[in-house]
Amino acid sequence: MTDKAREHIIVIGAGLLGSCMALELARAGKRVTLLEKALRPMKRASSAGEGKLHLGLVYANDPSLKTAEVMMDGALSFSRILTRLLGNHWKPVYSSPFVYAVAQDSLLDAQTLETFYTELEKRFLNRLKDRDACYLGTRPTNLFRRLRPSEFPAHLNRDCFQALFQTSELALAPEMLAESTRAALLSQPRIELHSGVRVRSVSEHQSGYLVEAEQAGQRLNFQADQIINCSWERRMAIDQTMGITHPGSWLHRLKYSLNVLLPPALKNGPSVTMVLGRYGDVVNRGNLQGYLSWYPSGLRGWSNAIEPPEHWDLITGDTPPLEESREVIHQTLSSINAWYPSMEQARIQNIKAGTIVAQGTSDVNDPASGLHDRAMASITSVKGYHSIYQGKLTTSPYFANLLAQKIIGKSSDA
Repeated sequence: MTDKAREHIIVIGAGLLGSCMALELARAGKRVTLLEKALRPMKRASSAGEGKLHLGLVYANDPSLKTAEVMMDGALSFSRILTRLLGNHWKPVYSSPFVYAVAQDSLLDAQTLETFYTELEKRFLNRLKDRDACYLGTRPTNLFRRLRPSEFPAHLNRDCFQALFQTSELALAPEMLAESTRAALLSQPRIELHSGVRVRSVSEHQSGYLVEAEQAGQRLNFQADQIINCSWERRMAIDQTMGITHPGSWLHRLKYSLNVLLPPALKNGPSVTMVLGRYGDVVNRGNLQGYLSWYPSGLRGWSNAIEPPEHWDLITGDTPPLEESREVIHQTLSSINAWYPSMEQARIQNIKAGTIVAQGTSDVNDPASGLHDRAMASITSVKGYHSIYQGKLTTSPYFANLLAQKIIGKSSDA
């Protein structure tokens, strides 16, 4: 291998995970080549979701609390790591705090959820004893509070719910995060970005590794001392070219969501996550900017293949099919309007689709589904080849930092 001081590392994938990985390594003096399939970083899954920084509340069907604890570890280091990596480019915009609304036919009833949340809160507050731990720059004194019926927000149809819990969870605006991250990448001279590059294979070559790829129909080769696979939907396919397999049944789901301009009547409406099953979210980002997701209408693709169909690339880019988009918009607005009245008056700004990658075979309305468990998030390393599955946006900076410490040989979270 090359002398450590002059080491060249290729990072595959420029979502939030890959971008953080590249920035960590560049700050440590490494020369980094960042390869991205889309035409610019942070273009697909990292900017298509609700942007919630999970504290584990939505993973109540994993009674071990392992998934929730992974999410807390990511969330309580998220802003600290990004402040260091993005510097003056880090200008987050947060939503109103989330209310968790327990559906009448929820997989878990309100009392079971409250018991889970109570135990989760103990672990949350214990983590906050670490002076470096914070949740998006704050140190909440509680994780949740069950609302009395008299406290139910007037914006919601209370007949649709068993109970409501006010929580400390927030979401950030993904597009603002994307802009900040792109600016940080472009300002880092040790990072060489190649966009529109589809990686075909990775193999050992001489004293390092060879990446075979293509760009606009042209074959390209890249060589480096180490490879870090941060691809989201193509991670397992790329790993397989290195002889690495991931046991279990992995699932790719294609899901649409809406960015909207909320009607004035909902200006001060709460952000809401409905639990627990095939439901969705409303995110109020302020200034009437909103995000809507309704799983039964937004789920439009399902694949157990090692990577999703290539035509999903067009859908998760800028060209979702028009007729399908119209169906999603109509069904999402009418479904959410039933429990969040006036939502049908929201004006559509854009519709996006993203790929969800998780382990499982059945859907989230199955209590035994593996989709309720994201505790398998991990780093796989074979010599100088590393592959990261971070599970959610929340844990991307956390896992990038963990691997950076391993490669650099000292803590990079300073």
